[in-house]
Amino acid sequence: MRIDIKKAMIALLVLLSLHSCEKHQEILFDTPFVSISDETGTSSTMTISSTANNLLTSLKVDINVSAARFTDDITVEYEVVAGDGLREGVDYVIQSSTLSPLVFEKGTFSLPVRLLWKYNAGFDPDKDNTLIIRLKSSSMEDMVIGYPGPSALRSTFIFTKK
Repeated sequence: MRIDIKKAMIALLVLLSLHSCEKHQEILFDTPFVSISDETGTSSTMTISSTANNLLTSLKVDINVSAARFTDDITVEYEVVAGDGLREGVDYVIQSSTLSPLVFEKGTFSLPVRLLWKYNAGFDPDKDNTLIIRLKSSSMEDMVIGYPGPSALRSTFIFTKK
């Protein structure tokens, strides 16, 4: 009889564990978002040498959205904020084909922003020599700017010219 009680207990435990597995619901992360990073996708900052001339850098803007929700083109706008030590056309030029806004056609999930860095003999290292590219908006109504979460990581990219 002792063996039967052990077998019954084991059977009951197995049934309870299987029953609890059936109630488990998979939670999926399906928040559409747009992010900006270097070409490798690992950094949100880059240092540029003040002596560099005609140095081409490329960033990538990625949209992360399920195929079921990506039925129309998605437009993403960004802004460029230069510190008082940098001037467009003198220190850097944004390639015209990658100017804001960027239009992601259906099936396109990554687009570049390309900058050409120029040598400036009047470079002043004591000024604010940062160039910030900040994602501003998306045509997709509920798309999050940067990674989802309160810190909105990867919503900006910061260049520092030294």
